[in-house]
Amino acid sequence: MKQTLSALNSPIRRSGIALMVTVSIMALIAVVILGNLKLVDDSMSYSKQAKLSNQNQAMLHSFYTLLKNQAASVTSAQTLDAFLLTLSGIGDDKGLVELGINISSLQGKVNINAIFEDDNKTISPHYETMFLRIFEAYELKEGGQLLALIADTIDLDNHERYANSELINSHADISQGRIVNAQHLNRLAAYYDEAVEDSGVYKIPWDDFFRYGERNIAGTVDCNYMHKDLARFMGFSSNSDSLSDQALSCEDLASDQNSSKADFHIEAFNANKPYYLQVESDYRALNLSAKQRFIFEIKTKEISHIQSY
Repeated sequence: MKQTLSALNSPIRRSGIALMVTVSIMALIAVVILGNLKLVDDSMSYSKQAKLSNQNQAMLHSFYTLLKNQAASVTSAQTLDAFLLTLSGIGDDKGLVELGINISSLQGKVNINAIFEDDNKTISPHYETMFLRIFEAYELKEGGQLLALIADTIDLDNHERYANSELINSHADISQGRIVNAQHLNRLAAYYDEAVEDSGVYKIPWDDFFRYGERNIAGTVDCNYMHKDLARFMGFSSNSDSLSDQALSCEDLASDQNSSKADFHIEAFNANKPYYLQVESDYRALNLSAKQRFIFEIKTKEISHIQSY
């Protein structure tokens, strides 16, 4: 029999209400799975691959509805913590169905597409300093050149900040106006490595620090889900000496740095502001599998950037 629930790990202490929300979410997901088992039981008389596709769509549609309904319970940092859960090995007693779900916050990261001043061309000084601290920490040879590649990919003009930093001028297949995803940023890293011969660029854990939101819409950075290294690169000191993990909490940031918090739009969860989550599902049935990743915005309940693989 598959284990029904996995332990939750998060930087926020759980309150009684958070635990109640967690239990209700997990119980509802179990109902979703059990309610769809007949599709699997009947699948032996059909093509397994076709049946898995139909079953997967039914499961995901049910999960989308559940996710949107349960998002209404997220009104505070504590209930958000309950919502950000990882479920592994949820399934039926026969081992026919298994659904793994991982929900994580994207708001603990900087929107890499919102680093400009109001003129949409000049990199804000606090972001520029943050990038250069990252590049120095990872011992890049020409951090300024890499930053030029990033900025010239995000802006809309063809003016080069550095020699050959406007890749649109020489590579028609690369998009401009925003960095779309991690793969897009990795292409920039590869161009930098080719030009400078600096493979150290691949050691930077970009996804620990950045998300890929809309251009010039910074959004908030949730201090309860920031990586400690990101806070350090922003210039924050920490009230916590714990090195047990890299998660940060709002209480860890020194209280005398409010102006810097404003520069980076740092605050705890606010139900009145957009808040983005990444949701990953791994559905298995009859020795076949299907995975999906998408972005869910809590305030509007909108699902976007769906990837199936």
